[in-house]
Parts: sequence; C-alpha cells; structure tokens
Amino acid sequence: MTRETTNPTDESETDELTQWDPATDADGYTWDDIRPKDWYLGTVLDFAHGFNDETSGGIVGLTVTSNGALVSGLAISRAEWITVMVELYKQAGASETAGYVKKLFTQAHDEVLDRAKARDEADLPSHARGFLHMKDVRIGVGNVTTQVEQWRGSLADITGWSLGSWNPKQNEDGDE
Repeated sequence: MTRETTNPTDESETDELTQWDPATDADGYTWDDIRPKDWYLGTVLDFAHGFNDETSGGIVGLTVTSNGALVSGLAISRAEWITVMVELYKQAGASETAGYVKKLFTQAHDEVLDRAKARDEADLPSHARGFLHMKDVRIGVGNVTTQVEQWRGSLADITGWSLGSWNPKQNEDGDE
C-alpha cells in the first residue's frame, strides 16, 4: 500500500486504506502515524527521495518555516544526510566516532526500510516521513542568518514551505 492513498484532504480514500484498521495494526500504527502533516510537501519529498527515503541522489531546493526560523537549502534523502554526517565527523578528526555513527545511523535507516517493505508486502500503510533532511543550509531568524552544512528538522514543526533555496553565493570577501 503506497502513501499516495493517504491524502488527508481526499474524502474518498481507496478501498485498501479504508479496510486498514489502526485498532488491529500489528505495529500499533495510528492514522496520525500514516498521514503526513502536509500531504503536498510529503509528495514533493517522495518524488525526490522515494516513499521511505530509500532513494539517494534526488535533491530539491526548498525553503521552510520551522519554529519561527526560515530554513533554506537542498532537501536530501536520509541516506545522503547520514553520509554527510559521517563526513563531518571525519573532517573534525573524529574518524572512530564517524565509524560508530555510520554503523548506528545506517542500521536505523535499514530497519526503517525493512519495516516499510514488510508492511508494503502485507498491504499495510507505511509510516509517514517524520523528518526533513537538508544540506547547504541557511537559517534566518529576523535579520540574522547563519550557514550550516546540514540540517534535520521535524516535519511536524514546519508551518510553511516553498520550492527553491534562498542561499545566495558569497563573493571572495565573504560579502553577499
């Protein structure tokens, strides 16, 4: 069962989804677990990264509002976010820690993919995406901005979004 059937604004959900009953779900999933907070944003991310963040390489310029901050950059898959995280540890001289992070984060990612595959094979709805992963990020609060290599934020905290990144290149002096 794919997530495209879980558009919360669609009053005529498919027979497959209406036959699913959260009261008998083996994993204890609820309607809140399977429905994305913003179906449209979820769909944009699904096209770029796959329904369960299983596709690497898809990048979407995105600007979101999260907890009053403007966050703008390139939306990436969870797998790519893990790769960037590991590289940041290595660049900081923490190669041993990078190895542990890679092992733990990859294991968690693989478990999510395995669970989603098993649920799909059992014709059960998947858990909705919970986080947005971005790289080359500019965060703005008021008139103050900062650049970060990457960012991970809860989709539940996003109150608005638009396609495109507000991350202008800097000249040689560091001025915009």
